[in-house]
Amino acid sequence: MLNKLLIVSLCIVGVFFCQLSRAETSPSEISKNWTGLVVEQGQVKRFTLQLDASATASAVNRAQPAMRRGPGNGHDQAMQLGSGEPIGGQIMLDVAKIDAFNTLPAPAIYPLTGELIAELNLLKIQYQPPRQPAVMLFGAISENKDEIYLFFGGPQSSQKAPILLVAGSTLPDYMQRAVGAGEDVEEVRLQAIEAKAKTDLINQQVESLRIQGQQARAEGNSELVAELRQKVNDLFSESAQVNAEQNRLRQEAMAAQQKAQLEKQQRKQARLNQINAKMQDVQTQIAQQRQASNQEEVNSLTQQMQLLRTQQQDVASGRHPELQQKAGSGCIPSLVSWLDEFNQNRGASAQSVQIIQLINLFRPSVFNRYFEQNLFEMDDELREGYVYELGRVCSQQNNLSVKRSHINVVSSGFSEIPRVLHYMSAAIGGMALDGAAAWQAYTMEELAKANESAALSEFEIQTMYVRNALWPEEQAQADSRLVEQTEQTQRETKVVTQKETAQAKTKLVEHKEKPRKKDVYAEIDARINHAQNGELKALMSAVEPRTLSSWNAINIRAQDEVRGYINSKLHGLLTNYFSIHTLPADTGYATPEDALLASRKWFEQHQDLYVAYRNQPAVSKTFNQLFKAREPYLKQASQNVIDKIKTTNSVDELNELTKAFFIRPDKQHSSTWKVVNDAKQHRLTELEIIAHRKRVGDGPLSADDTGAVYINALYRNDTQIITEEDKKFERAMVEATAWLLNSGVIELTSLFMGRQSDPQTIKQEMRDSLKGISMSTAITGFFIVSYEHLAAKCLGPNPVDFTRTEVWDDITRTVMGEEVYRNTYTKTYHYTIARRHADIFKQLGEGTNANNVDALANIYGASGMISADAQKSLFTMSDNLRGLATVMQRYTCDSEEMKTLENTLIGMTRARL
Repeated sequence: MLNKLLIVSLCIVGVFFCQLSRAETSPSEISKNWTGLVVEQGQVKRFTLQLDASATASAVNRAQPAMRRGPGNGHDQAMQLGSGEPIGGQIMLDVAKIDAFNTLPAPAIYPLTGELIAELNLLKIQYQPPRQPAVMLFGAISENKDEIYLFFGGPQSSQKAPILLVAGSTLPDYMQRAVGAGEDVEEVRLQAIEAKAKTDLINQQVESLRIQGQQARAEGNSELVAELRQKVNDLFSESAQVNAEQNRLRQEAMAAQQKAQLEKQQRKQARLNQINAKMQDVQTQIAQQRQASNQEEVNSLTQQMQLLRTQQQDVASGRHPELQQKAGSGCIPSLVSWLDEFNQNRGASAQSVQIIQLINLFRPSVFNRYFEQNLFEMDDELREGYVYELGRVCSQQNNLSVKRSHINVVSSGFSEIPRVLHYMSAAIGGMALDGAAAWQAYTMEELAKANESAALSEFEIQTMYVRNALWPEEQAQADSRLVEQTEQTQRETKVVTQKETAQAKTKLVEHKEKPRKKDVYAEIDARINHAQNGELKALMSAVEPRTLSSWNAINIRAQDEVRGYINSKLHGLLTNYFSIHTLPADTGYATPEDALLASRKWFEQHQDLYVAYRNQPAVSKTFNQLFKAREPYLKQASQNVIDKIKTTNSVDELNELTKAFFIRPDKQHSSTWKVVNDAKQHRLTELEIIAHRKRVGDGPLSADDTGAVYINALYRNDTQIITEEDKKFERAMVEATAWLLNSGVIELTSLFMGRQSDPQTIKQEMRDSLKGISMSTAITGFFIVSYEHLAAKCLGPNPVDFTRTEVWDDITRTVMGEEVYRNTYTKTYHYTIARRHADIFKQLGEGTNANNVDALANIYGASGMISADAQKSLFTMSDNLRGLATVMQRYTCDSEEMKTLENTLIGMTRARL
């Protein structure tokens, strides 16, 4: 008896000390104030969380209606409270960055309800923005109680980046630098608030004095009126000083921003100037070699010119020179490896990829392995360079493990222009995910030590939104550990409570309604046995659980168990498969081509296995042996292939030739691939030059001149080429205006244009105006305006003078958004137009020039509003304008070339107008 009492006493003491040693979070331990940054509606905002664990908070929470858990695996329509210590308080969203273009609106303040679940180190809060759904947040509290990682619940859980909050009211240094460019954000904010308060006080005092003055004037007290007027003037002077100081700060901020933009543009222009100088030098060399009839050297220089033009377009589009050098002809290898992290962590195997899972790529534990700087340390140009590489280069490759649409989402995580992500939301979200992974590890460790079945069950339910944001691989590991720990706890538990009995009965009923586990595993084992015969289809079926007859009927935990069971059998299945399907012989072939054909056939028979499981040791080992065996034969046969490449005159034949020689993995595993591919690219360039010269044809410009294709086609009145080039340009313009048509601006504008204004009609009119658009119209406008500068002697008798005046306002506002003063500016342009062109000028106006078109292409291209092909079409338009300028400078205005070109341009434009 005494022994039993002693054992019970020890158990009680042990449980008591276990409870004391647990890393629970009590309300008194956590800070009352938390702060961080969040990107909301395209703007970076300050997120402030103020907590209150008072009796008032308890009363507020108790007043909330009881919420019943919804059917969607715990996805509540509203947050379910009642499991922890009630928490009240408020959330404040405010402007995070004060600069010349940001006013200071009143912060949005929302009261919150929630609770702290101490044993889970979890905070659950909810707030209700006006006219919007309630926002649910689940906060994982760090072990040191100095950070909270907030994850959205409900429908927003998969689409919004998590938030990292730090204890206190001051942003950490890296966040302050991001929103304040190194300045003290807190001080700037305080200055702005003080200035607004001072202005409001002065306005109140002026209003009070005005009322007193009216009374004094009514009483005939002129002396008091004069005294009050003087006080008002003094207040106006004080207000002017406040406004002047705010205007000075604004001007300084504007100057700093303009200086940064100017320096960025100067660096870009310097690179363009270097490329332009090289292009001019190469152009001169081409002319010299052509005069010397050295066609081989001309072809070589022309290839250099094409490379320089590509570099010119890359720099104009915002491509970063260092990243361009790393990229070579494809996606930067480190970016390929970084993106592949998603596949390695089972992200790509999910049925539908969620944005929150893509943010895992930005976790410092992942990101820092592939990038020299984190997102906060990168300058704007480098981050935008990665946007270009991912969105314009990597997304165009078909051999990456991540889909193109997902790469585009990831690329937005480097941009300051908010699209799906913003670089701050990606960086902060990644840090929050790393923090949540650490929180999950230490919380589960403490729960395991406590050995409490109820707490483990509560953890599984309450932390779903946090755990679902992590890598699928981490989710599976956590779920497996939860199952193991729960089973262990249940085995060690001696007393079964009434609640647990009821839960067990419920699970028994559910179990009877669902397929029995043994039936599922019986089907798997049958498939595995069938796969022993070495049939590829049977093997692929055995290792793909989603085709099981009962797959959709079992729960997520059971699905993870099934996957684990299949993975445990995978190595044996693969080893058996390759023991049946051995590699082709290394030797004994009549020719290298025969050996390559044999290895190709083997690869094509088993390539589905390589694509799906190349990371499995058995698969990678076998296929690497195949690639290694191919290399000597590739080297032996390569010269014959290169000789054929040199004499091939068709791009299609050239592609078929290399396609028949290589298999896809040769690109990564064979050094011969690069040698042959270089020969292919060289020949492709030669064929492009030949095709380009043929397309240029006869005319005033040579094939080496910019814009030669279109200008010579105009000269010859070659309607086929003109129509083809115009169609490309039309597609580019349609794409460039699509963002405006879909932005909602047309609908908003139509509200102020009367009942007769239908937004769909306006949009259709805009689309119709682009149909049949021709570059020749813009070229004609440039032609007739340039006559007075480039062909003045051919203006003809009685030229017509035109005057155009532009008017615009420059409004200066305070940092509070209040107008200080307004200046109206005008600029007048004078044009002298040949009388024979005057009617066209009245309809076309002053037209455009190459620099304006380049600027349009650069802005739209850098912001991702148009594709690379559309941007190229816009650059073609600017090249055509430069080509026309070349003709007007190279030939006299009364030459046959100029007369023919003028007649064609004017005739086509009059016909269109």
